Amino acid sequence: MALHHIIYQSTAIRPMYDAELQGLLTQAQSFNGAHDITGVLLYHNNQFVQVLEGEEAVIAPLYERIRADLRHTSVVKLADSALTTRNFGEWSMAFRPVDDQAFRTLTGFAHPEDLAQAATDASNAPLLNQIVHLTFQNG
Repeated sequence: MALHHIIYQSTAIRPMYDAELQGLLTQAQSFNGAHDITGVLLYHNNQFVQVLEGEEAVIAPLYERIRADLRHTSVVKLADSALTTRNFGEWSMAFRPVDDQAFRTLTGFAHPEDLAQAATDASNAPLLNQIVHLTFQNG
């Protein structure tokens, strides 16, 4: 199995509330569990950042489906590369809403515009993974 990950950010077309996000999470966990996909979904102030991990042949078409989803826009791929090990191996999809104060105090926080700029340099993929991990360490 060739392990791969895709990291992207996007903007929700309207604010999403906890019940909607929980429904999205339940749907993702069911699909991901059946397809050996792991990852995390972060949501804050209408912004999503998601990490998908799995076989490239599985996550590439999933990313295309996600990209076409009408619930969000401005999808920017931040990383698309091979992995040696999973970063979220225990999670079919973790989710965490982050409030304004917690978001501002994250060590290593990067504003979405900064992440879009980082996407132009493939060597930044480890930094993006670190940002996602820091969200959970500081919560």
